[in-house]
Amino acid sequence: MKTQITNAKWGFLTRKSVILSILAVELVILLFVVFRNFSFDYLWYDESGQFWLAKGLNHDAPPLSPEGSLSDVIHNNGRYNMDPGGFSILLFWWTKISDSIIWMRMLPFLFIMGISSACAYIIYKLLNNKLLTFLALFLPFVYPVMLNMGFEIRAYSMEVFFTLMAVIASIILQESLNFKNLIIFACLICVGMCSRYSAIIIAFSVSIFIVFKIIRSDFSTIKKVFLLISYCTPILITLAAIYHNALVHQNNHLGQLSYLQYISNNWSLLYRPINLAYFSLLAGIAILLIRQKDWLKTNVYSSLLFLCLFSNVLYIVLSAAGLHPWRIGSKGNISVNFLLILCVFVLILHVLKNMPKQLRYAKLITALCFPAFIIYGYNSYLFPKHSESPYPRQDMHSNTTYRFDKLDTTKHCRIFVESWESPYIRYEFEYGHLRHLSSIYPSRFTFGTGVPHYHFPRKRGEAIRIDPPPSMDELQQYDLIISSELYDWSHHHHQHWQLIKGTHNFWEKR
Repeated sequence: MKTQITNAKWGFLTRKSVILSILAVELVILLFVVFRNFSFDYLWYDESGQFWLAKGLNHDAPPLSPEGSLSDVIHNNGRYNMDPGGFSILLFWWTKISDSIIWMRMLPFLFIMGISSACAYIIYKLLNNKLLTFLALFLPFVYPVMLNMGFEIRAYSMEVFFTLMAVIASIILQESLNFKNLIIFACLICVGMCSRYSAIIIAFSVSIFIVFKIIRSDFSTIKKVFLLISYCTPILITLAAIYHNALVHQNNHLGQLSYLQYISNNWSLLYRPINLAYFSLLAGIAILLIRQKDWLKTNVYSSLLFLCLFSNVLYIVLSAAGLHPWRIGSKGNISVNFLLILCVFVLILHVLKNMPKQLRYAKLITALCFPAFIIYGYNSYLFPKHSESPYPRQDMHSNTTYRFDKLDTTKHCRIFVESWESPYIRYEFEYGHLRHLSSIYPSRFTFGTGVPHYHFPRKRGEAIRIDPPPSMDELQQYDLIISSELYDWSHHHHQHWQLIKGTHNFWEKR
C-alpha cells in the first residue's frame, strides 16, 4: 500500500502540467528579480550618448539644443557613433512616448524577451518537446554579458535577437524554401544588419547557407535565379545604405579601434586556455556537423551548427586579418558567443530527450534545477546594473555618484563638467530628475567636449593622438568641478581642490 502511495506521488509530480507550472513560477521569480535593473538610473557615456543621437543631436551638443529630425539622427549617428544606426532610429521613435530611463531600458529588454522567445521557438522546431521548449526560455539569463546588454540602452540585444532570427530563417528555409519565406527573412536580416556591424558577419553567414540551399534545390534555373535576385537585392541595398550613411563617415578605411582586441596584434591570444577551450568546442561542432546523421541520428541541426561554426570562424579570420575585434566573453562578440551557447544547450537537450525512460526522474530534476540555479546560484549576475555585480567592471568604472543636493548656490557659480559625464548630466537637467533646477542650468555650467568616434579608428601600427582633458589645477576659474573616474583624471593635479563630503566626484576649491 505504501509503495502504491509513493508511486502515486511520483506520478503526480511527473505530470507535464505540474512540471510546466513549476517552471512557470520559476520564470516569474526570475523576471521579478531581473526587473530590479530598471531602477538603475545612471547612463554611462555610451548610453547617454545614444540618447542624444536618438534626439538628432550628439554627445557634445550645446545645452538646450532643439531636437532634430530623423535625418539628423542618421547624420549624427554617422559621425558620433560606431554602428550602422538602426538602434538610434528605433530609439528616436521610442522616445516619442517617454524620455524616462526606465522606458528607454524597456527597448533593449524587449529584445531580450524576443531572444528568450526565439530560443524557445528554435528548441521547439528542433526537438518538438514542450518541457524542453519551456526550459529554453531561461537560456539568455545564463549569459551575464547578454543580461547586462538587455538593460543597456544600446544595440547589442537587438543584434542578438536578429541573429536568432537568422537561425530561425535557416531552419524554416531548410524545410520550406519559397518566395514568401525568402522575402520575409531577407527583410528581417536587413533590419538586423542595421543594428551593429558585427551583424553583417552573421547576415553573410546565413546568406551563404541560404544561397547554397537555393542552388542545390530542385527548382528550375530560371526560378533559382529569380529567388537569388529576390533575396540578395534588399540585402545589397541595405549594405549600400549602411556604407553611405554610416561606414564612410565612421571608418572608411576599416581601421582598428585602439581600445579593442585584435588577433593580428597579438597572436599569442590563440594559445590562452579559455580560447583553446573555445576552439575545442568549435572543433566538436565541426565534427558533429559532418557526422550528425551517424551520431545524432538526424540532420535537423544542420543549419544551426553551420551558422554557429561558419560565423565563429569568420570572426576569427577577420580578426586575424586585423579587420574585426575578437574576444571571448566581450559584448563585441556577443552574437557568436551566444550562438555557441545555444548550440551546446541544444546538444545537451538532445541527450536529455533521448535518455532512457528509466532515467526520466533525472531529466525532470535537471529541468527543474536549471532555472533554480540561475535564480539562486547565479544570483549576482542577475543585477548587472548594480554595484554588487561582478560585470561589467570596465563600463561601470565611470559610475560616479551625483549629489546635486550638495550644491551651494551661493558659492558654486561656475561649474565645469568633464566630457565623459557631460551627456548624462545634460540629460538629467533637460529630461531627468533635475529639470526643476532650471535657475542654474545651463547658465552656470561649462561642458567639456569629447572625441568623436571617427577619430579612434587607425591603421595597424599607426599611433592615435588624443589630447587629454585639462588637469584640475588648470581650471582655477571654476568654483566646482564634476569629474569622471574613467581615466583617474580627478586623482592627479588637484592640490587646489577637495572632494565635497559625501560625494565621489564633486570637487570644490580648498
